[in-house]
Amino acid sequence: MPVTNARQINRLLASRFQVPCDELTVVVFPQGGYLVTCQSCSVRDRMVEASPFSMEDLELSALVWSRRIQADLLDWHYSIRVYFEGIPSHAWSVETIADILDEGCLADDPDSIPKGVHFQLEEPLPLASPDTSWPVEDQPERRRLRPLKLLAYRVLVHLDQVLDYRPPSTEPVWRYSPEI
Repeated sequence: MPVTNARQINRLLASRFQVPCDELTVVVFPQGGYLVTCQSCSVRDRMVEASPFSMEDLELSALVWSRRIQADLLDWHYSIRVYFEGIPSHAWSVETIADILDEGCLADDPDSIPKGVHFQLEEPLPLASPDTSWPVEDQPERRRLRPLKLLAYRVLVHLDQVLDYRPPSTEPVWRYSPEI
């Protein structure tokens, strides 16, 4: 059975290249493969130079890391400046904007970004609310006794500026205008 544990890979590599285990950091990718980070460039260079090499029942190839490994290169077609109208001032935060945009900020088409969303915020409980119980010894935090109540806000999403980075069409544009 092949070795797939990061600690085992670390020990095998440290032994193979005669370096201390803390010289290497190993991450096992779920899709297969490993990312090995070396404290020194000389150890990294020795691994790459020795590649491919065998260790126990593994055949490994070492490559210098690239940010494009296990990634797909995508073209970013649009840059969009967005304004929001209707977010209450006490709710302005990066987390609020991320919640509103969700995956809409990765849209392939600006027309697919919603023009309005419903933003929900938890209604804060007053200190003397009958909907909660105060801490006891085994429960250090205040607990709700009833389902929480939400305040719903209608938020308008304004696309203020859209920059289109797509290459221009190579097809001619024909316009017909009848003679008057």
